[in-house]
Amino acid sequence: MFTIYAFDEVSSTNDVLKQQYHIYQDHSVILAHKQTKGRGRFDRVWESQEDLTFSILLKNNYPNELIAPLSVVFALKQYGIQTSVKWPNDILIHGKKLCGILIESIYEGNEKVATVIGIGINLSKKDNLLTKADYVSLPKEELLQKILIQYDQLMMAKSSFLLSSISQYSYLSGRSILLDGIIWKVDGIEEHGYLRVHHQDTIRLLKSEEITLEAIYEKE
Repeated sequence: MFTIYAFDEVSSTNDVLKQQYHIYQDHSVILAHKQTKGRGRFDRVWESQEDLTFSILLKNNYPNELIAPLSVVFALKQYGIQTSVKWPNDILIHGKKLCGILIESIYEGNEKVATVIGIGINLSKKDNLLTKADYVSLPKEELLQKILIQYDQLMMAKSSFLLSSISQYSYLSGRSILLDGIIWKVDGIEEHGYLRVHHQDTIRLLKSEEITLEAIYEKE
């Protein structure tokens, strides 16, 4: 069961929980109606006002990273909206970015004490991002509740179900990517969120925090 704390404006919902995790209990959710310094991977700035931006704090159970994107995909599916997961942290609609996810760990010394899962979904048109982003017009609070219900249910799911589901909705599966000047064929997503790729006889398991995809090629 999640407890939601709503704020009119914060710099970043992830930062609120990272800075004050000792105050909030396990399964706390920070919801911001306006986020002024939201971040994506590699500290890319993502500001929002009309969109759905929230973060989840988990202290006692560190979930499989596949749960966050699948909870969004399954929640949107209830509205008849079909999306795909672009590894590692984007949800796409019509090939354009609809949602971004940022998962961060909190440590005390060498001990991991909490995980923060930040999710931002475009619910409004972005004139300056027309070619790269898309949006859906949905009720913010209702969508949040649907995502949290899905998240709660998926935390109890077997890893085999998570893997088969992410494979079904993976945008990259069957495509090729450019990495370090080499074109790699994407085989799929492995347990714990690794991307499995191969080039000739060489196989690599990629961690999301280690690489940036230089280019993505259409399926052959």
